[in-house]
Amino acid sequence: MKVLVTGSDGLLGSHIVRELLSDGYSVRALALPNSSSKTLEGLEAELFPGNICSPPRQ
Repeated sequence: MKVLVTGSDGLLGSHIVRELLSDGYSVRALALPNSSSKTLEGLEAELFPGNICSPPRQ
């Protein structure tokens, strides 16, 4: 099952990503576009830049 985690590059979010990965989930990690996302380095999560407060303009 694929799961989206918002705020994934923060303290709580990165722990949730790690827990989901260890439970066998496929994780898409939403992180701020300018974030270095060091808390997610080396994880098998799909990093997806974005901000839920600012949807993309079309």
